[in-house]
Amino acid sequence: RASDILIKGSEYPLFASNSLGKLTLALQNLRKIPDLSKTRYITKVGQEETFQLYQYDVMKVAKWLTYFDEFQKLRHSLKMDMLKGFWIIWSRLEKLATVAAARREGICKENQVMLEMENHQIMVDTNKLEIDLSWCSRYTFEQLK
Repeated sequence: RASDILIKGSEYPLFASNSLGKLTLALQNLRKIPDLSKTRYITKVGQEETFQLYQYDVMKVAKWLTYFDEFQKLRHSLKMDMLKGFWIIWSRLEKLATVAAARREGICKENQVMLEMENHQIMVDTNKLEIDLSWCSRYTFEQLK
């Protein structure tokens, strides 16, 4: 799906005086305004939840990169390779920004994390979260801490 997004290009035209300005506008458009009525609270994260979050993040980064004109001029295989490297770093920074904004607005407490996925927010209480790593490791979450 990320490949299709990169091939199709941006969803709508954006105009800015330079590439950085265009990427800034694109990011503002891609970020959702939290609809707290659609907040989901999760207490367990396993393989399915992990892959859903990863997929959402990869798609979001791919959409964002379609607004980078110089990136769009690269050959497709190079764009895919770069996306594979970018998404995890971008994802981490975006999650930190989301949590910081939510805490500043008083939506999140110190022990909570807010994530965005599709059209709703996900709230996680880190003190009550159960993490199942059995699908990717022989060690428990506690052993890996």
